[in-house]
Amino acid sequence: MQNKNIQFSFLVIMMLALLVACKKEEYTIPDPVSQLTNDCIKRTIGPSIVSLPLEFAYAMAIPKSSGKLVSAQVEASIAGATGTYLEHRSFFTNASGVDVPVLVGSPSVTVDKTTKMTYNIDTNAATLRYYYVIPEGVRVVNQFPLLSLLPAVMEKQPPTRWGPIPFPR
Repeated sequence: MQNKNIQFSFLVIMMLALLVACKKEEYTIPDPVSQLTNDCIKRTIGPSIVSLPLEFAYAMAIPKSSGKLVSAQVEASIAGATGTYLEHRSFFTNASGVDVPVLVGSPSVTVDKTTKMTYNIDTNAATLRYYYVIPEGVRVVNQFPLLSLLPAVMEKQPPTRWGPIPFPR
């Protein structure tokens, strides 16, 4: 009987904690800026696997009074493998939930770590997709450094009745 009371009390406390912790925050429209604004979000869900693309959405905007976007450039810390590119189309979602492409520039060119796309329409805002393919050269092989420490650790242990364990060096 006491166990049920404890469980019930715990359940009530947890529900009250959830109600208190969840507060609705009103969304406020950001203040307009007087310079280029950009942001990048990762759209790929899941692990980063060599030779598979990671998809990012790269949004950029500039106030109309400041001119128009001329080009978009992304620089990776490590040069991507073949298939790394910056989409030359922007997308919007229609009423059916389908992403519809809109041509906004010429196909991108990737040189070493830099991918660049040039706009061929007058625009002051766009969201482009950037696909980065992880190169084979950055593959991380699981290594167990503990194995390289075992011979030193084992040599310090007193010998057992079977004798010391030989480790290749």
